[in-house]
Amino acid sequence: MKTKRYAQSLCAILVFMAINLHAQELTNSYSETKNGITLEITLILEGAHISGDSPFMHTQLSDMDLLPSSQPFAPTLPYFGNPEPVWYYLGNETIEMPTDDVVDWVLLELRDAPAPELAYNNTVVDRQAALLLSDGSVVGTDGLPPTFSVSYQFNLYVVVYHRNHLAIMSSDELKETRGVYRWDFTRGSDKAFSNSARKGHHKALRQLKDEFYGMIGGDGDGNGQVQTQDKNGVWTPQSGQGGYLAADFDLNGQVQTQDKNEIWNPNSGLASQVPVEPGPVIDIDGNVYTTVIIGNQEWFAENLKTTKYRNGIPIEYPGTNNASWQNNTTGAYAWYDNDITWKDSYGALYNWHAVNNSNGLCPTGWHVPSHDEWTQLEQYICYQLGNANCETQFPYDNTTTGRRGTNEGNALKSCRQVSSPLGGDCATSEHPRWNSHSTHYGTDEFGFSALPGGHRSTSAFFHSLGILAYWWSSTGYTTTRAWDRFLHNNESSVARYTGSNGFGFSVRCVRDID
Repeated sequence: MKTKRYAQSLCAILVFMAINLHAQELTNSYSETKNGITLEITLILEGAHISGDSPFMHTQLSDMDLLPSSQPFAPTLPYFGNPEPVWYYLGNETIEMPTDDVVDWVLLELRDAPAPELAYNNTVVDRQAALLLSDGSVVGTDGLPPTFSVSYQFNLYVVVYHRNHLAIMSSDELKETRGVYRWDFTRGSDKAFSNSARKGHHKALRQLKDEFYGMIGGDGDGNGQVQTQDKNGVWTPQSGQGGYLAADFDLNGQVQTQDKNEIWNPNSGLASQVPVEPGPVIDIDGNVYTTVIIGNQEWFAENLKTTKYRNGIPIEYPGTNNASWQNNTTGAYAWYDNDITWKDSYGALYNWHAVNNSNGLCPTGWHVPSHDEWTQLEQYICYQLGNANCETQFPYDNTTTGRRGTNEGNALKSCRQVSSPLGGDCATSEHPRWNSHSTHYGTDEFGFSALPGGHRSTSAFFHSLGILAYWWSSTGYTTTRAWDRFLHNNESSVARYTGSNGFGFSVRCVRDID
């Protein structure tokens, strides 16, 4: 057995810093290039952990000369029936250092996103295969801390992959201290991001002895889940064999019953919590919505259509009963002109009582944006368009009203318009679309795709389809009025006013970010 060089202490734990979204809006309009980002990452693999009160891991793969000299993340595909493992990587890293203290290969990945919930796989800026040492530290193939050269706009998050353990991602942005970006996954379940929006279990790390935490083992086929396939399709055909094998979950160079009983079995049903891609958002009625990331926010790219609150309770539908609409104080919705055929084009119109109902109007994980969240969007659009006085035009206050800004409204509008000067698919007379205007036409530069669904008045009449797009905020102004936003087909600005709670306006949802 080769001598282990156990370190005397783990890397210092990075103190969590809250994300100041408003401050970032003013500074994140450019990409920053960082040459030589050095990472100090600490983690434990459940399978290799030495039982006891230490964070140390065994190095039996190295001891038995089973550790491959080249990175192992580019196997022949399909890999146990999986056409592309989550860790598939074509880098050419090879070991350039003594391996007596190496536990196994890991793959590091940096993602650039406004918040961890939005760090999808399309935010990856760099990847690098590295080596995990027995004390939990991660080094490059030369034995030094891994170094990256990346350009990023928002915040950096680190993802760690292993060939038969579930991937993990830092739960907060990496912070620089004396030129080094540190993250320690071993000292708490909250150190790895947990995706509360995902169905099922939300465990990202396995609690080990003495409150150390490690990556969860048992994912033999690399699909990001511990499933029956990992036992039947990976462990069973490899059982009794020795070598550098996918089903060797405890990394001792042999596939044995203990791999199945002690690692696969207790972890069966668990899945990686690393965000993969912004999948479809589905409301309680089964309506599917597209979304768009704008600055530090993720918005619905279309208007809400649900007829039920998120808990399944129906929202009142007065229909042609005008008195019922006028007298409603608990929450109601309408289709424009009481005609459901407008649903798919413009969504529903909701009074503010529905917005304010404690049952929740938007799907789980989403909410109706506040007055400040609308302001955040407006300021971001303003700065991105290169406009001046954005904080003055769109202030964070509860007093400023009126048409604000210059061309921000056009940038938010869908380009679909009668006789749009943009031509092509943008020039259309078919709904959904804006009425014609030669100057104030939509350009949809940010994917918000605003469409003019009109409104229903407090007296129950319908107005302005094709002309006005109204949306509620969740922020009340008085007991009878609340903040709203609207765009007009013959104006390029964004209007902020307060509307009577009995009006029927469209609703957009924005993703919850802790």
